[in-house]
Amino acid sequence: MDTGFPRISHFSGSCTGAHRYNATDIMETHPVRKILKSARTGNGMIEYYSVNPSTDTTRFKIRYVADVDGTRVPGAGRYMEPGTVNLRG
Repeated sequence: MDTGFPRISHFSGSCTGAHRYNATDIMETHPVRKILKSARTGNGMIEYYSVNPSTDTTRFKIRYVADVDGTRVPGAGRYMEPGTVNLRG
């Protein structure tokens, strides 16, 4: 069923094609809405909570997203683990 909302492609097969527009994280924010809002401006940084697949624990995530021709929004992010954090490359 086409709802008119964007579908996602994800490393986890269970998420691919899933309708995630209304999904919330543990802080009740909507990560997909944040991604789309940031992409509408061309690009930007967003933050939200997500399950880190390497540790299977919920962690804070910082992500950069960019719009590609109005149909795709690739992104790259980093899970922030507890402890000292260095955000420089």
